[in-house]
Amino acid sequence: MSTTPARLLGLSAGTLSIGHPADLILIDIDAPWIVDADNLHSRSRNAAIEGRKVQEKSRKRLFPAKLFLAIMTETEIIFAFILLGYLIGSFPSGLVYTRLSGMEDIRTIGSGNIGATNVLRTGNKKIALATLLTDMLKGIATILIAKHFLSDNEAAFVGMAAFLGHIYPIWLKFKGGKGVATYIGVLAGLSIWAVTGFALIWLAMAWLFRYSSLAALTASLAVPVIFYLQPDRKILP
Repeated sequence: MSTTPARLLGLSAGTLSIGHPADLILIDIDAPWIVDADNLHSRSRNAAIEGRKVQEKSRKRLFPAKLFLAIMTETEIIFAFILLGYLIGSFPSGLVYTRLSGMEDIRTIGSGNIGATNVLRTGNKKIALATLLTDMLKGIATILIAKHFLSDNEAAFVGMAAFLGHIYPIWLKFKGGKGVATYIGVLAGLSIWAVTGFALIWLAMAWLFRYSSLAALTASLAVPVIFYLQPDRKILP
């Protein structure tokens, strides 16, 4: 069973070997059960499995979502999560919060984007903080959801989709924010080393040159190096 479907169903991934225990999935409309086969005696991939034993402890129903994902290919699953990441990232928190507070359209003031920095220009610090935290949470939530089903490298692509969703939200004709807060959230979900390194470099550059955009660009360029050097490297091997 390939890696992603096996992880979705709580099974170990790997190639089936003759003479070794194997976990199989039988998908039945009425009763999808996890079945354990004691041994494989035939060299034929389609041959009947002898000595099949259904263990009571394994007879648990699959959640509908997991059953649905189980019938998808690994590529389809990854693309489905990338789409989910984009949709989560495209939630325009700055615009929604300012509208709910009775304020003018945030896109008509300052830089015209929907991020926390532009919301702060309205003078409402609470709404700006709420926007900042929500934009970061979009990145963190996307990664945590993806890592539950996918590998760390695959989850990184889903996080990038959330980042792009914030910058180019479909609901606002692809005109969103700069994505810094969402990007930080993605890093926080992927690696404490990466988000800490990004923050330190950003603060240092901002203090030295007084340009937020330059600080963000420099810190972003350093992120792949941080991933490579981190002790528990799992991404960008």
